[in-house]
Amino acid sequence: MTFQQALCHGGLGLMLLSLAGCAAPSSIADGLPSGKPCAGLALSDLAGEWEVEEGGIVVPLTVDVLGFGTYEWQQGSLETLSFDGTVWRGNWRQPGNDRDGGFEVRLSPDGATAEGRSWYLRIGDEHLAENAKGGSVKLMRALTTQGSHKPCTP
Repeated sequence: MTFQQALCHGGLGLMLLSLAGCAAPSSIADGLPSGKPCAGLALSDLAGEWEVEEGGIVVPLTVDVLGFGTYEWQQGSLETLSFDGTVWRGNWRQPGNDRDGGFEVRLSPDGATAEGRSWYLRIGDEHLAENAKGGSVKLMRALTTQGSHKPCTP
C-alpha cells in the first residue's frame, strides 16, 4: 500500500509501523526476518529515538526504558508486551483516528533496525481478528540514538 493509498483508506493506520499492505500472513511469526538472538539486550535497550520511513516520509518514535513510546501521528502511543532480546512484541494506539493494533518485529544483529509486521485490531467500532489487516514494518534507530544503544554480541 502506498502512502497515498493509506491516506485514502482512512489514515495510515499505523504510520508508526509503516503498514505496507493489507494482507497479512496467518501466523505472527511468518515472514519475520531471521537473525541471531541478541545476547544481553534488555527491554531498556530499546529506549531512545527511532524512525519509521514509508514512502519517503519519516515519523519519529520515542521509546522509554520501560518500553512505552509516543509518536505525533494521530497522537500515537506504543506499549511493549514482550522483548526477548531479539523479538519485540507490543500494541499501538492512535486516538486521533480511533484505531489500535499490534506489532511484532525482529531486531537486526546490531540492534539498529527492526523488521516484521503490524496489524489492526480495531478501526472505530469495527473489531478485527488479529492479523486480518496489516503489513510489513521497519524501524530504524534515529541518528541521535545510534551511538548510544548497546549492540548485540553474537
